[in-house]
Amino acid sequence: MAEPLVPAHHTQHRPRRDRRFEHVAATDDRRVRGRAPIRDGRARAHDEQRKRRGDSRAQGVGSRTIARSVSRRPCHRHHSREIPVPSSPTAVRTSAVDRFLRYVTYDTQSAEGSKTYPSTAKQLVLLDRLAAELKALGLADAMRDANGYVTATIPATTKKTGVPVIGFVAHVDTSPEASGAGVKPIVHADWKGGDITLPDDPTAVLRVRDIPELAEQVGHDIITASGTTLLGADNKAGVAAIVAAVEHFMAHPEIAHGAIRIAFTPDEEVGRGTERFDVPAFGAACAYTMDGAGRGTLEIETFSADAITFTFHGFNTHPGFAKDRMVNSIKVAADFIARLPKDMSPETAAGREGFVHPYVLQGSVEKTSVRFLIRDFVTAELARKEAKLEALARAATAA
Repeated sequence: MAEPLVPAHHTQHRPRRDRRFEHVAATDDRRVRGRAPIRDGRARAHDEQRKRRGDSRAQGVGSRTIARSVSRRPCHRHHSREIPVPSSPTAVRTSAVDRFLRYVTYDTQSAEGSKTYPSTAKQLVLLDRLAAELKALGLADAMRDANGYVTATIPATTKKTGVPVIGFVAHVDTSPEASGAGVKPIVHADWKGGDITLPDDPTAVLRVRDIPELAEQVGHDIITASGTTLLGADNKAGVAAIVAAVEHFMAHPEIAHGAIRIAFTPDEEVGRGTERFDVPAFGAACAYTMDGAGRGTLEIETFSADAITFTFHGFNTHPGFAKDRMVNSIKVAADFIARLPKDMSPETAAGREGFVHPYVLQGSVEKTSVRFLIRDFVTAELARKEAKLEALARAATAA
């Protein structure tokens, strides 16, 4: 990865800074009001979400409104290249698995919309544990700072001078979209193939036909959750791999290498993972995030990303007296979603094609919000996609 260092991802298109609250209003009774950045998308951000709420509530009978909010973050889909990877020592593999099975039992779910940093205090429990483990492995400078970042250094073993410092980074938080509490990891040892039914929810089935990558894992151990929580492999698998590598390097000083910096971060899943990360203090010439696709893949590019929320406001009254009065915001939002171009969806996008992706819908007659992820390898295309969405939203409110 080339400089400048971007700790959470490899070389990438950096997202633009948040446009916070840009408020516009129309006077028509069927109007579009408000552009307001609210949250980053699930995706996979380096920008602070400082929300300043504006009132986009419509007054009067039959009025329709929509509030638009946008924020930006990078996501997790990358251009990659395959690189040869030597077989890992058995001891390192064992250490990584054992650590992973332990780390996933920590509930480290982050929270969108939190005003604290990290967004949840429970992330600090695992972060403190990791700092202690690194120190116990011999990394004397291992520490967790006030913002939750854990950093440490594997000292150089080479006598050469001018060797660049490299870093390895992983995040500890898990997605707000599914529970991270009470995770029960299951090791399916020496998997023979076939669908995997998760015991705590028989409807949760990992089907080979839906996950072609499983075919490559016959004869290997597969680790899953029990069916009612996430597993937390994103990104505790990366955390475990890094700590196992630290253990190996510290046990084998005969391996010549320069100084290696380690960092564990909170809040990646809510787009705030490197919001307060001190890149100069980290001191690495380049760093690799242990988070991504399969073994042997070096990810060298990610697309730029926005998250945007459209909030539709309707008018509620008793259904018996709703004639020419009620405006159901759920129906307006449904009309909006129905207008989305089918060729701009993640399920139809390929290669370097961008997309818009509605992923959260919350609503009632009076107010319905739709959250979108927007992705594109060309940063300028983000604004074009946002403009397209806003035009469709205006059309839905005017229908």
